[in-house]
Amino acid sequence: MFLIYIIFSLILLHVINFTLKKNNILVYKSFGFSHKEKKRDKIILSGGLFFFISFFFISLLNNFTYLNFVLYGSVFLILGFFSDRNLKISAQQRLAIMLILSFLIIINAQLFIDKVDIVFLDKFLKINILSIIFFAVCLVILINGVNFIDGTNGNAIGYFIICFISLIYQLGFFENTQNELKTLKIMLCPMIAFFLLNLFNKNYLGDNGSYLMASVTGILCINCFIYYNISSFYFINLLLYPVFEVLVSFIRKIQSNKSPYSPDNLHLHHLIEKNLSQFKLLKKYKNNLSTFVILFLLTIFFVLINLNINDKLFQLNLTSVFCIFYLFIYLILRILLSSKKLR
Repeated sequence: MFLIYIIFSLILLHVINFTLKKNNILVYKSFGFSHKEKKRDKIILSGGLFFFISFFFISLLNNFTYLNFVLYGSVFLILGFFSDRNLKISAQQRLAIMLILSFLIIINAQLFIDKVDIVFLDKFLKINILSIIFFAVCLVILINGVNFIDGTNGNAIGYFIICFISLIYQLGFFENTQNELKTLKIMLCPMIAFFLLNLFNKNYLGDNGSYLMASVTGILCINCFIYYNISSFYFINLLLYPVFEVLVSFIRKIQSNKSPYSPDNLHLHHLIEKNLSQFKLLKKYKNNLSTFVILFLLTIFFVLINLNINDKLFQLNLTSVFCIFYLFIYLILRILLSSKKLR
């Protein structure tokens, strides 16, 4: 049955890609970044539309489970659509709109949290408005972080696949979660279908797709934290990769006297890709290899965070290990790249 859903998803994705390409809608145009600028084929930014249609009907067919999350995510899809169309919306304006949307969605969905087991934060979260603002900011950071990691084929969607598998595993320990589990498992099918075609440059998530997937995943995690007895540290680790990418990017740009809103190609996946391109045998596959390296490391990390999710000290140590390991790898790659340029 799982295979049938994947095949159906592949057919739907092909139809969407063909329709958008024929009507010249959301056709990718290079803006001067690494791996995409040399592609001659027109590549469709179909992620948002594909996942919205897929998730919408999956939710409808499973007692409307998570349908509201998909509808909330659709407003970010629209914002991403404007960004992909290269309309004149500045990065600052997009961030402001995202923050307002996140704020309103959290209120409307009543996703109120007053405790996250972090003492200094819990004091502020007791105040409702501060709690709403805090999680609205967190959602905005996550959305932008996912947009940052969506720079090599399969990287962002591969990350979401691992996230959903982890959530499915954890919800399996709770009673009366049959609908939720079934819905999440079926949602994996369009993700896998998209991942496969994304690896072969048939389609990209685009801003519309990354915004939708990040917002749905973020809202889903907040909901799971509220309704299930799962440690907040587990969710911190689950979403750590894109969030930490934002932090590192922000610090890097400030140190370089650049605007934190300006795009660049010095994210972790870019550095891995650039270093791989130094080897003739790997140069042709550098894009996909960069993705598989990161997803392999993330898989190991996700296996570890699922071992003792309610052991706060264990989870906190994993957070520290991730940050230190990320920075170590990042600095090594920067040094290697600089040394090769000097030769």
